[in-house]
Amino acid sequence: TTRPRRGWMRGIPSPLTTLAWPWPREGGPTRRSPPSTRRCACVPIFPRRTTIWASILAAIGRLQEAGEQYQAAVRENPGYAEAYNNLGVIQASTGRPAEAGASFAAAIQLLPDYSEAHNNLGNALLESGRPREAVAQYQAALRIRPDYSAARDNLAALERELPAGP
Repeated sequence: TTRPRRGWMRGIPSPLTTLAWPWPREGGPTRRSPPSTRRCACVPIFPRRTTIWASILAAIGRLQEAGEQYQAAVRENPGYAEAYNNLGVIQASTGRPAEAGASFAAAIQLLPDYSEAHNNLGNALLESGRPREAVAQYQAALRIRPDYSAARDNLAALERELPAGP
């Protein structure tokens, strides 16, 4: 039986809240004046702007284009763990769990305490037919963040389905 896995889209920020935050041209937020009177620019870092655009594309269902934007972000900044995670989410959503697993693993290599990437890698491993390895990733996510309900739910559901033993 196929059941939806929790947490796939958790790594992607809400495009509306991400775009709504005004940044002064000096590069950081300020609370001295209301947003309407601040002189603002788009987020000044290219990979961040690219991932915001990719989040918007994903939110409106244009997953192929979103994936292309995330790939551009990781090409521009290979150390951007969140972009790798979000690329993996898109790859998993379009039925490519092996590619998604590689993207999640890259995010974890860059940021070992990235609980969402561990949960997402667990989901990708499970979709690839590797449930024992998925358990290890869900457990890693819970070691990092014990209150992470998506990882806890995924682990509990998988443990109910797995036969006992090695």
